[in-house]
This record gives sequence, structure tokens and C-alpha cells, in this order.
Amino acid sequence: MIAATVLTVLQLQPVCWADRDDARKPAQLAVIAEAIAAVSPTPERAAYLIAVGWHESRWCLRVHSGEHRGPGRGLWQIEGKRGKLPGPFVGLSQAETDNAAAVASDVLGRSHQCGSSPAGVFTAYAGRPCGSAWLTLTSRVRTYYWALGALHRAGNHEQQ
Repeated sequence: MIAATVLTVLQLQPVCWADRDDARKPAQLAVIAEAIAAVSPTPERAAYLIAVGWHESRWCLRVHSGEHRGPGRGLWQIEGKRGKLPGPFVGLSQAETDNAAAVASDVLGRSHQCGSSPAGVFTAYAGRPCGSAWLTLTSRVRTYYWALGALHRAGNHEQQ
């Protein structure tokens, strides 16, 4: 996956309301795009990371930096209940973001307990019971397909 393609797609998403006037936003999105591209062997994996990241963090700087704290950490809300995953999961640097993306990608790659469909992968990633209906599942699936289509369109545009 090419980072410029991922960046194009990230720039199509609404900006976190708290970051609207933050001069760091363009550089932050570039770091995220580079991290996603580096760990995405396929456009599908990149689309999963975009969908999870968008729904879990809205790419907000407070979440990315670790200033916002909750049960999950960072852009992909990696939780300690998943075992001893190698951190850090927060931090604005490229290395910290690369690590968080790599761990999230690895967890997504192993999230097939509920099937290989996007709904099954998101359900397993979230640690929810297979077959359960939960509040943002449909939106996550829609975001996945939107991101996948946008990645294909952006990639085709860059090749021309």
C-alpha cells in the first residue's frame, strides 16, 4: 500500500472537531497514513485499519498522543485485555504510531473467530460475542467498504 493513497483517503474523512484549527493536523495524518501503509499488505487491511481507527478515535490528536485515557489506548483503542501486546499504543511520533498500527493490524489479522466478513472481523476485534448486534457495527462495515472503494479510486488516480 502506498502512503500517499492512504493519506488521500484519510483527508476525505471529517476532521476531529477538537483538531479543526490545530496546525499539527496535516503532519499527524501523514504519520498515520505512513503507519497504515507500512503494515497493510492489501487494500483490505488498510481499509480495516481506517475503519477501526476512524470509529475508535476519529484520528483526534488527544487520543493519538495518549492525553485521552480510557480502557483502550491510542488510535485503534488497543486494550490490555488482549494479553501482553507490545506497546506503546499512543504517541505522535512515527515510531509510536507504526507500533500501534502494527499491533492493530496483527490483531485484525487474527480476528476471524466470528467469520471472515467485515462484520465478523469487527465483532471479533471488539471482543463482542459472535452474531451479536452492537451499536456501531453497521457503521463500521459501511466505513470499511467506503474506505476500500476510496483506496482503489485514489490508487488508480495516482497510477495515471
